[in-house]
Amino acid sequence: MATVCVGIPTRNRPEYVKEALQSVLNQTYQNIRVIVSDNASEKESALAVERYIDQLGNPLVSYRYQPVDIREYGQGRYLFQECREDYFTILHDDDTWEPTFLETTVGLLERDPSLDLVTTDQYVMDTEGQRQPQLTEEYGEYQGRRQYQEGVLPSILEPLFTYGFFPITGTIFRADALKRSGLVDQDCGGNYPFEFNLFLRLGERNMKAYFAATRLVNYRFHRTSLRATEAKGLNREILETYIKLVERRKFAGAMERKRRQSLAAPYRNYAILRFLDNDRLGGYRYLGKALHVSPVNWKVWVYTVIACLFPFMIKPIFTRKLALSVKR
Repeated sequence: MATVCVGIPTRNRPEYVKEALQSVLNQTYQNIRVIVSDNASEKESALAVERYIDQLGNPLVSYRYQPVDIREYGQGRYLFQECREDYFTILHDDDTWEPTFLETTVGLLERDPSLDLVTTDQYVMDTEGQRQPQLTEEYGEYQGRRQYQEGVLPSILEPLFTYGFFPITGTIFRADALKRSGLVDQDCGGNYPFEFNLFLRLGERNMKAYFAATRLVNYRFHRTSLRATEAKGLNREILETYIKLVERRKFAGAMERKRRQSLAAPYRNYAILRFLDNDRLGGYRYLGKALHVSPVNWKVWVYTVIACLFPFMIKPIFTRKLALSVKR
């Protein structure tokens, strides 16, 4: 049987990570090795997780403590570095898998050696772990998962640039494919957009992805998730990393147009940061970049009109939004 390395990165979420780990141990496919990598959690939280794992007495599960906060890029690199199995997957500490997640995804990879990864659909659940049908539908639509049917995707890049589409917590990879891709760009760090970077490298190397339209992952929405605290439009670190990742690529035809269009919103938002830093020239330069890559984007035109005709309105409008953007 094929072997699977399951990485669970965690930080100060002892109760959630127990649920995540239990969902792995409840899998119908058990040829696995699980690494719980604790990212510099506070002492009480770290001890709770370590004791829980010790009490399991399960040789399939190990606990590793990272004494320094290495964030999502560091956790991803560390966990993959530890992988010596056929397949690799990451389950976020606040999410859970349905019992047949591994059986289904490993089965697809085993039946078709040409596949490099399998990604699945998701449920959305609340803080208490209760599924939210309306949010599930809305998030599925937002991520573009209603636009694709079960089967091999025509490419990774098209749904990635158009919707985001791929959740790392619901995807299993052939370990060799990640080795060939290099995982992520070496000069990038922090949290978001680690997942985007990983799928971008797979996509530009024409790796083959299969979409399993069955919902096999429970994705938790809560106020302390990275999605809520880091993925903000005015987060300087996120914008600078995303812009760097996308600017250094170049494709052909329709994919190149999508690449360029995907820079419009980051350029626009980074322009606002330049204005807030009293760098008006830099603000105009990034608005010009946004118009250049997406000349029919109405939001860019609105921001440009405000910046040109009513620049005094920028700080009152965006200072509060900037305060809501968490930068750790």
